[in-house]
Amino acid sequence: MQQRSPWAGSSAAITALVELAALHTIYFARELLRPITAAYFLKLVLTPPVRWLRRRRVPESRGATVVLGATLAAAGLSAYSRPLVPDSPWILDRNSIHTVPPNQAWGEDSWTSSSSITAIG
Repeated sequence: MQQRSPWAGSSAAITALVELAALHTIYFARELLRPITAAYFLKLVLTPPVRWLRRRRVPESRGATVVLGATLAAAGLSAYSRPLVPDSPWILDRNSIHTVPPNQAWGEDSWTSSSSITAIG
């Protein structure tokens, strides 16, 4: 008669514990994993333009500099520029979403608007 292993039938439980440990590790390593993931994503996205420039006889270091500079410039311009739809009635405020009256200019605060300030006396 064969002796039964003490671990027989518990492979599902061990697998679940290993998965929980992996998720726990990823959860606490997220501050480290975010920049690594972002760098890998940028590598995947920006490698084809650098290869295209390399085929056009641009040195790889210059091509990478040009592509990265263009990407950073585009990101900076998009962060600095106004929204694509400035006449949109929905504006995200710090704590709530509210609508802007149609006669109010974009970015103008309703409390300091010239139409709402009246002189007393």
